[in-house]
Parts: sequence; structure tokens; C-alpha cells
Amino acid sequence: MAFMLNSAELNAQTVEVKERTNKNWKKTKKGAVIGGLVGAGTGALLSKNSRLKGAAIGAGVGAGAGYLYGRSREKKYPTVNRTEYKRTVKYKY
Repeated sequence: MAFMLNSAELNAQTVEVKERTNKNWKKTKKGAVIGGLVGAGTGALLSKNSRLKGAAIGAGVGAGAGYLYGRSREKKYPTVNRTEYKRTVKYKY
């Protein structure tokens, strides 16, 4: 009987679940990066004289517009701060 109790205790498992804060990008940063990339591509395609100059101007305008869009989304839908926690689960067989 004592052997059965000890073997049941040995089979217990511990599971740790951790959530990190700042795991994802903020919406302003994401909007600025995506807007800059789209703006650079569009500026390079639409520029008649110099593709590099058009890409640079388009990237600046796109990043600014993406930042403003992301900032408005952050204000409208604020994110919830998550904290780290630890959960222990024991299974007995």
C-alpha cells in the first residue's frame, strides 16, 4: 500500500504558464512601419524621374500617416496590460 502512494506522488506534474508583457508591437509602431513600407513601394512605382527620391518621400508620408492611424486606433481601443503568473497543476494517477 505504501508503494502505491509513493508512485502516485512521483507521477505529479508541474505546469508553468507565463505571459510576457510588451510581447506585441504597439499599434502606432506597427502602423508607422507598414505605412512606411507601403509608401516607399508606392512612391517608387509612381515616381517619374527618380525612383529613390519617390521611395524616400513616399516612405516618409506613409510612415506619418500610419503612425497617426495607429495612434487613433490605440486611443479608441486601449490594450489591457497582462501580468506574469504561475499556475501549478498536479495530476495523480
